[in-house]
Amino acid sequence: MTVSHAELPNVVGALGKLQALATLRLMSTVTAPSPVADEGDKLLDVEAASKLLGLSPAQLARRRNLPFRRVLGRKTIRYSSAGIARWLARKHT
Repeated sequence: MTVSHAELPNVVGALGKLQALATLRLMSTVTAPSPVADEGDKLLDVEAASKLLGLSPAQLARRRNLPFRRVLGRKTIRYSSAGIARWLARKHT
């Protein structure tokens, strides 16, 4: 296949788009690890987790970047009890 000099930018753009789509497909087939790593770990709702952390449920819900926060669905958020314990241990040392 021969491409003229004027068509080259369009071809390069189309190839970039195909590469991005292929990368997304490859990434979507990779299975995510289970949100619960330990067998003894429990996923807590916002009320139970907020009691452990000394926060109100509203304060905890606003904190979206906590390492023990697990998003299970569009409106389903749980908190790893083992993750909370590790996080508190690091905060208090």
